[in-house]
Amino acid sequence: MTESLVSSIKRRLEAKESLVLISVIDAREEGRYSRMLAGKDGFITECAEGLAQDEVLSKAREVLESGLCLFTDMEKEGLRLFLEPLRPDGRTTTLFDRLCVAERMADDMFTVVPVTAPGQRRACRMQADKWPLPVSVTDKVRQKNKAEKHKLFAYELNLGLGQHFVVESWPVSTQAK
Repeated sequence: MTESLVSSIKRRLEAKESLVLISVIDAREEGRYSRMLAGKDGFITECAEGLAQDEVLSKAREVLESGLCLFTDMEKEGLRLFLEPLRPDGRTTTLFDRLCVAERMADDMFTVVPVTAPGQRRACRMQADKWPLPVSVTDKVRQKNKAEKHKLFAYELNLGLGQHFVVESWPVSTQAK
C-alpha cells in the first residue's frame, strides 16, 4: 500500500522538514492532483500534469522562506492554488498526528486554515456535532458542506473583516491510497 499524503506529511514533519501543501481551490474530483506537496528540493508528490511546475515551485519556495500562505492563479490552466507552509512545530505535527489517527479509524476530517495565521489551523471530524471553531465559521462550513455534499477538497471562505479561511477536506477515501 502506498503511503498516504497525511502519513507522508507527518513523517516529514517529525524529521523536522518544512513543507508546502499546495491545494487546488474548488477541485471537484477526487484525484491525486487535488493536493501536492513540495519541500526545499522540489516536489515530493507528483505535480499535476500540464501545470507550470517551475512557476509553482517558485511560489512554493516563497512560502517556505516567508512562512506565509499564498494564493496564486494559474490563468493558463484555469486553476487557483492555495500554498500553505507546514512547519515542524508542535501544533502542526499534532494536527497531522490527529489526521493519521482519523485515517486509521476511517473518520472523515477537515481542516480550517486562517489565511493570515496558518499555524492556527484546526482539525475537525466531519460528523461531529460541535467543532472547535467560531459559530460564524461553523455555520458557513456546514452550509457549504451540505450544498456541495463533500465534493470540494479545498475552498475559500471569506467572512469579511479579515476573516479569510481555506477549508480542506480530508475524506478517508483520499487519505488511504
